[in-house]
Amino acid sequence: MDILILSTSSNNTATFIGSLDCLGEHNISVLRYDEKWHRAAIAAIQGDPSIRERINHPDPRQRFHFPRDVVAMDHEMLQNAKLARPDAIVYISAWEGDFVPLNETLGELNQIAPLIHFLCDAADPPWWPQLQEFERRGTFSLTVNIDGSHVWPGGKNWPIHVHDWGIIGWRDKCLTLLTPLDTRYFPTRRHSFEERPYAIGYAGNAGGPFRSALVQRLQGIRGFAFKQRDDNPDSYGGYAEFLQHARISLSVPFTGSGATTHVKGRVLETGYAGGCLMEWVNPATEAWFTPRHEYWPYHSIEEGAELAEWLSFHPRIAGETAAALHHAVTTKHSPKVFWNTVLERFKK
Repeated sequence: MDILILSTSSNNTATFIGSLDCLGEHNISVLRYDEKWHRAAIAAIQGDPSIRERINHPDPRQRFHFPRDVVAMDHEMLQNAKLARPDAIVYISAWEGDFVPLNETLGELNQIAPLIHFLCDAADPPWWPQLQEFERRGTFSLTVNIDGSHVWPGGKNWPIHVHDWGIIGWRDKCLTLLTPLDTRYFPTRRHSFEERPYAIGYAGNAGGPFRSALVQRLQGIRGFAFKQRDDNPDSYGGYAEFLQHARISLSVPFTGSGATTHVKGRVLETGYAGGCLMEWVNPATEAWFTPRHEYWPYHSIEEGAELAEWLSFHPRIAGETAAALHHAVTTKHSPKVFWNTVLERFKK
């Protein structure tokens, strides 16, 4: 198939695109629809370095905003789609930003080719009003939630009466799956479990009070290592390599708003890396994997630290858990399984 991918430049999206590319079965082209925004941000910071903090401010009311006609790329998105005439368009969405395309633009894209909404945080409540608007307009041919939670407006555990979601058939155009990975970063020939240099690892963002407190508590345990994930789009290789050097990896599953939990990509990354996963007690993860067989749940920072240390002294048990998770993710949640599920309805 010929597939056009509309994506932001976030380092998280590279593995989504790579998960399709690594199959070697499709012709893929990519348009980064936040390119103008990044160019404008670089120019603004060069002119006034103090703007950097305002551009990245977590509060939209205090954030520095660019005029939409300067940074939005709706025209380029439509032009690329009209020229390429792909069999399908994958739109990796962003919840907010001056560069986010208009709903009208998305609707027009869906007239050119089936538009597949690739949604990373559907379980997070701030998304729900926008999803309701997408539903009302019939914006997408398919919405794919990759955060693993079934509690979202298109999920099987969503009460149909909540917020007056009136179009029951919308669920027929929705899928709930787990994060697809570019498995080229996780070679089959890995370090054996026993040879890994880090007994316990935490990789990713340590921002927020909970994550920072967890990392601080783990610092006191022998064999613990921490890898901060940076914003460099090319940083994924080092991140994946770190996971392959850790016997036990901890995951914190809270959504961006902190209102609920979902299944982080780190769950599958730990599985592909051959590590023993520890996950904060989370119904979303339990819907896909078996606690105490494919991962170890923990209920608090202190329990997480104690359990991680205990597992580090019981390598046979940790290794068996790692092997079970590795088998699950490589057989049930591989890129081929994921993309076949998504694209099967659009193949001619």
